[in-house]
Amino acid sequence: MLRSANPATRALGGSVSDGQIAFARIENHYFFHELWLEEGQLLANMDRLADTPGIMVQGRYDVVTPAITSWQFAQAWPKAEYRLVEASGHAFAEPAILAELLEATDRFADILSSG
Repeated sequence: MLRSANPATRALGGSVSDGQIAFARIENHYFFHELWLEEGQLLANMDRLADTPGIMVQGRYDVVTPAITSWQFAQAWPKAEYRLVEASGHAFAEPAILAELLEATDRFADILSSG
């Protein structure tokens, strides 16, 4: 069901789906509670991922999650590959980001299907 009762939504000339509203509520709930993490907790526990392979995809112009943060994680995660994607920001749907994510997903699918 689409909602357009919100004056701000109507002013933008569109409507918002129930799924979008639910996602926004969940995301805001997590951010309000600071993701239930202590400052530095993720980096301090990166040793738990030491033997786990991963691929980190980061847009160079992402202002939501700055590249320095993902770079620090990559330095602390020995089996991670770090992909800094030029001319991209935060959204997974940006063409270059999406291409990297699909390539990473396909690589892991190949590894899992052959192993």
